[in-house]
Amino acid sequence: MALKIGIIGGRGIGYTHARHYNELGADVVAVLCSSELSAKTVADNLKKIYDKKVSYYHNLDEFLSEDLDAVSICSPPEKHFDHISACFEKNIPVFCEKPLFWNKSFTLPQINHQISFIKQHRNRRLFVNTSNTIFIDTIMKIEDELLNCKNLSFEFFTNGNYKGVDIAKDLMPHGISLLIHRMGNCAVDNFTFESTKHSFFCKFSYGKCEVNFDFRQNPEGPKHMRIISNNNSYTRIQTGNHSSYKVSLINDKTKEIINIKDPFRVFIERFLDYVNSSGAKEEDGFDIGSLNLKIMSKCLSYC
Repeated sequence: MALKIGIIGGRGIGYTHARHYNELGADVVAVLCSSELSAKTVADNLKKIYDKKVSYYHNLDEFLSEDLDAVSICSPPEKHFDHISACFEKNIPVFCEKPLFWNKSFTLPQINHQISFIKQHRNRRLFVNTSNTIFIDTIMKIEDELLNCKNLSFEFFTNGNYKGVDIAKDLMPHGISLLIHRMGNCAVDNFTFESTKHSFFCKFSYGKCEVNFDFRQNPEGPKHMRIISNNNSYTRIQTGNHSSYKVSLINDKTKEIINIKDPFRVFIERFLDYVNSSGAKEEDGFDIGSLNLKIMSKCLSYC
């Protein structure tokens, strides 16, 4: 029987979650949005696309009264903690958009307190979407996996609507996920940054690695991703859209094109495998998601 999925925050990235669930054989049966009108709009759109009835809600308790096997959280980061907690109270596994949660008014002790609450919850089953680590996996197969990473630069330009330092809130988890995946947990030192309306640039030391992040968001600007590792440069290539979407990397030096699986689909598939196995096969993604948030908090404490 197909897993029954609920999506909190069905607009934007929520549609991408729904597409991957549908392609992987799960059924999106309910959506929760901030208003009844927006929830109905999302449900109607999903019905048109997949020809399946989708219930719609703007009340969290009513949404969680549905018989759900798992929930994707695509709401604003400021709401993530409350939504995660509510799902856990109903013993529902969660796939959460990055960051794990966020509120720019929080102090580091407050962030650590909430992380501790999630860690110790009796029903914790949690994955966080940091799917760009798939690109690092690909690069590490080309380079010597044991080679020390002396420098890493990450350029990521999207059509998002965040501005100034808030751009980092949206995109920094992707950059930090690359660092953790390649080098583990290291100290952050010598952090400096510059921000404008449409950009956020920072540099810092991550252990013995010198890091540069170049993040930009502009609804009318270009979309671009490049990873420069030990001075070897790889640029993302995207073709098609929706079900025809394909992604690859090009080695900017050799011009070799490396085809890879859609990272987002890979992460959704891992989550569904975890839910189907009731967590028997592997640990959940809490440790990586919480470490990502702690490092992000450390970086943004300088801003």
